[in-house]
Amino acid sequence: MTDVAAKLLDALAKRYRESIELVQVDALPAAAYDFDPDGWDLFAVLEKNVTRLGATEYVAIHRVSGEIQHLGMLGE
Repeated sequence: MTDVAAKLLDALAKRYRESIELVQVDALPAAAYDFDPDGWDLFAVLEKNVTRLGATEYVAIHRVSGEIQHLGMLGE
């Protein structure tokens, strides 16, 4: 990867980080395929200043190992 491409990716990543918030949730709104939430902290990924209907993106981090799972869009 070139220095220019790396700078562009850094700028895009910063813009994305600034446009979302992570909200910890107690449970998922629906089952995630092949995922047992026991031992994981669950988070909804919400876009700041955006009102939306329908599914929400979820991520999880394992409390012991630190492994991260992207659970995708869940809910209706």
